[in-house]
Parts: sequence; C-alpha cells; structure tokens
Amino acid sequence: MLSKTNTPSSMRSFTVPKFDFPETLSLDTRSLALLRIAIGLLILADLLQRSQDLVAHYTESGVMPQSLLISKYLTAGTWSLFLISGNVWIIGTLFVITGICAIGLIGGYRTRLFTFLCWVLISSLQARNWMILDGGDLTLRLMLFWGMFLPLGARFSIDSVLDLEKKTPNQFVNMAAVAYTLQIAFIYWFAFLWKANPVWLSEFRGVYYAIQMDFFASPLGHWLRNYPDLLPVFNIATLIIELGGPFLLFIPSKKYAWIFRSIAVVNFILTHFSFAAFLEIGLFAWISASSWLAFIPSQFWDKLQTAINTPERSQIKIYYDRECIFCFKTVLLLRTFLILPTTQMLPAQSDAYMLSVMRYYNSWIVVDRFGNEYLKFAGIVYLFKSSPIASWVGFLLAPLQEIGTPAYEWIATHRQTASKYTQGFTFYSMQIRENFFQKCLIASLIGLIIFMNIGNVRMGAWGEPASPYLPTWIANVLRVNQGWSMFAPVPMLRDGWFVVMGTLANSSAVNLLNPEQNVTWEKPEIPSKIYKNRRWRKYHADLWKTTWNKSTSEIDNYVRYYCLTWNKNHESDEQLWKVRVSFMEEFTLPDYKISPIEQRVLKEGECNPQ
Repeated sequence: MLSKTNTPSSMRSFTVPKFDFPETLSLDTRSLALLRIAIGLLILADLLQRSQDLVAHYTESGVMPQSLLISKYLTAGTWSLFLISGNVWIIGTLFVITGICAIGLIGGYRTRLFTFLCWVLISSLQARNWMILDGGDLTLRLMLFWGMFLPLGARFSIDSVLDLEKKTPNQFVNMAAVAYTLQIAFIYWFAFLWKANPVWLSEFRGVYYAIQMDFFASPLGHWLRNYPDLLPVFNIATLIIELGGPFLLFIPSKKYAWIFRSIAVVNFILTHFSFAAFLEIGLFAWISASSWLAFIPSQFWDKLQTAINTPERSQIKIYYDRECIFCFKTVLLLRTFLILPTTQMLPAQSDAYMLSVMRYYNSWIVVDRFGNEYLKFAGIVYLFKSSPIASWVGFLLAPLQEIGTPAYEWIATHRQTASKYTQGFTFYSMQIRENFFQKCLIASLIGLIIFMNIGNVRMGAWGEPASPYLPTWIANVLRVNQGWSMFAPVPMLRDGWFVVMGTLANSSAVNLLNPEQNVTWEKPEIPSKIYKNRRWRKYHADLWKTTWNKSTSEIDNYVRYYCLTWNKNHESDEQLWKVRVSFMEEFTLPDYKISPIEQRVLKEGECNPQ
C-alpha cells in the first residue's frame, strides 16, 4: 500500500477549495423574511401606480410603442415578456399575473420559484419603457435577482410552516449573503465615484444644484433653498455617507459588528427618507430603504423574540384533530403568521377530555394560561387578539361571531374536502446549501457587476471607452446591468417645466397636462407638482433630454398619444386639432443667480379628429 506521502501526483484526490467568510458578514433569516415581505409589498404598490397609466406607458397607442422601443432602445441581450403584445388586455393580464406572484412572494410559498417569477416579470415590465425608470427600479430588480440565491422563505412563510424539521439556523453566511452585501455597498460606492467632479468634491454645490431641479424639487426642497449655508454641509454629508457608510457592514468585530450594522441600517433608512423629503422620488426612497432590512442583526430579533414570548402567549395550547391534515396545517399557519412561535400545538387525541370536547362540538380547542377554553370561531378571535401584530384584527372579528361561527362549522363539516385542496402544501426539509458550482457562479456574477460598474463610471463620469460587448450582453441577459449616476457627475442644469397646450375644434385652448387648469406660461409655484406622478415626472425629464440630440421620434409619439386619447373620449367641437409642446427652459446658475426663462417650442403637431 502506498503511503500518503508517496502517492503519485496523478493518483492524488482533488480537494475542492473552500469559501470561508467571517461570521461578521452573516445575515439573519428573519431579516430576509422582512426583506421578502417588503419586496412583495413594493411590487404591489408599484403595479398599482403603474396601472393608472397602463395605456400611456405600455401599449401601442401610448408614448412608447414597440416599434420605437425595439428600433432605438432595446439593447443587445435585453428581453421583455411585455413585448409579446401591445394590446391593453394582454398587458393588463401580465400586470395581474405579476401581482399574483408578488402575493406568493409575500406569503413565502415556494419562495424561490416566486422570487424567480417576480424577477422575470418585473425585469420585463421595466424593459418595456426605459423613459419612466429611476434608480429605485434598478434596486428592486437587483434585490429580486440576488433574492433567488438567498433563503428568503426560511422564516415567517408558508415554506417555513411546511419545514417540520426546522434545521435552518437564524444566522448564516455564504457566498450569496456576501454577494448581496457587496451589491448594496456597490450602489453607494459607485454613486460616490460618479460624483468625482469639482461640483461635488471641491465646490460642494451638488446638493444645491439637485434641489434647484424643477422636475424633482419638493415643497420642502424649495424651502431648503432659503438656507444656502446648509447646502455645502449636506453635500459633504452625502459624500461621507455614500463612501463610508457601507464599510460599517464589513467591520470584523464579533463583539461589536451588530452595533455597526444597526447604525448602518438606521443611517441609510433615514438618509433615503430625508432625500424623499426634499425631492419628489416616490417609491425610490422606500425601495432603497427596504434593501437595508436584510442587515438587521440577529441581536435585534433575539431581543424582540424575548419580548414577544410572554407567559400569556407561551402558555396558550391549541388542541387539534390529529387525523385531519388540513387542521394540522391550519394551526401551523396561524401560529406562524400570528407570530405565536411558543404556542403549544397538541393533538386532541393525547388528552381524553379534550378528545371528548372536540368530538362533541366538532371543534378545535384553544386554551389560555388560566385554563379557559375557546371553541370554533371564538378560538380564532382569541388567537388574533393574542398576536403581537394582529391583535387589532381580533377586536374587529369579535363582533362577527354570528357570521364567523357558522362559517367555521361549515369548514369543519367539510374538512376532508378542504384537505384535498391543501395537498399542494407538502412537508419537506429546508436547508441552506451552496455547492461549488453555485459559489463559482455567484463569484463570477460579482466580478461581472464590478466590471460593469467600473465601465459605466468610465463612460459616464470620466468619458473613457465603453465596456467590451460580451460582458455587456451577459449583463443585459441577466438584467444585472447597472449604473448609479444619481444627480451625477453634475445634476441637470438645463431645467424648467413643460407647457402642453391643445387647440380644440371650437378654437378653445386646453392644458393637456392638467385639463382642469388654464394654460399659463408663468412658472408654477412647485413645478414638480404639474406632473401626474413619479413615472410621468421622470418621463418628461427624459423627454426633455432626448430633444438635446435633435431626436424627434419620442416627441412625435408624445403628441400622437395626446391626439389618440383625447379624441377617443371627446366628441364634435371638443375634438383635439392641434398640440403644442413647449419647454420653459431655465438654466441653473451658481449662487442663486437668476437666468432668463426661454420658451422652446419642441413640437407643433396636428391631430386627425374622428
């Protein structure tokens, strides 16, 4: 037998290299559960807002028909399910499907599958119209992408209910956890690099120019203009937070790492909501703030769990029918989603008295710490009242006993049938694993993202050559292409507001942006408020930029949209005959110097009244 030292090199076994990460880079599965729920709710909120302009932004009669998107803006490797049709009903159906997937994600049912579906659908939706996107959309898409590699459903989910073995730890660290941490850090580090301009780094005028942007300045932003001495301080604070803030996630201290992480989470959440106070950025702030929920340390949840597990809750007992799998799953779901983890679940068959009560009343039995018994719907009400997050629901349900009790009795009578509908909720063992291939894939993706970000900064901020074609194509396919040029390298200085005037068949004029208001050329008190919502605000800002390069296709489709939609809803002498799109241009000058306002007529087009 050959000894180990004498084994020929050709016969030696190959040792797979290990990826070991410090414990301080770990994430908590409870934090990821909160992140999952936040993502799902944000998707629903985003869909609700987008649906208000479904025709305008996603159909053939809108401002971005497929022909314009494909011929001019659909880059190599980019894909979208929303390009299968420009029909409003098909687009609406895709919206509904996206919402259903978001609900599946919130509930944590087959979490990885629904995360993937949400990523596909949200990526497709965003690719359908680039002119209404902002950094929040990009962040949401990336949260979904990395969420496919993370155990988002390990806690507070249907998946966790079906995991009877409960082997997944609260705290874990692997390549996916490190990748998500790096991705969030890259947002701010590369945003800082984009600001490598004297306006931000030496003149400290970046914040000044940002709040001067009429497209985005909020009422509070206008108020802040009255305090010029504060603006350089906010400029410097922004740079310090973007560059230094993410480093708090990487401090290698087992004893104090959770403190630094807590500071980082609170700091960035407050930072994003302060941005939202001064700038009209809508869900952008909520999405960006939510991305930090993943870093809530385990110590927070441990202390919260101690506070939740009161004697009143931990001594509750629920007796259920062991022979009814539907009953068992229902109790598990209630205990999980009402956050009653220490509530005892016991089969009624284990206690002769409880078995007799269950059979006589055909009901489960909920017993409080004092031995009081609650049957049927009353048991549901009591559990809700005992929940740390849904006690208010219990008080709303309490007066509904006359409705709730018969409903409970009907379900109890048909529970065997109900069991058939829960067969899809199969029990399994959840584990957090990464094989060597997955680790290599994630490491390659991190490298690709670093490469893409550096390339984008070089192109946009430093004016150097573009990235090679192949990595760009791969990034587009995976939808991890990204750039964080928020108000950088210099905020938009050619600013102003739109005036869109329509002339009707009866020769009267109408303000197409706000039909209830008269056409005026005077500057609005808050120009950002003349636009319907965040999407239209961003669209008009990008529409203005397209005119700088003498592009006409965007403005032509903009006029066409108003002609089609107005004339479809108006008759005879109220038909729209002409549309005049003007931009009241006002350069932002340093030190509050006032520039003259110049009216630029971007387009005068005639409609074809019906």
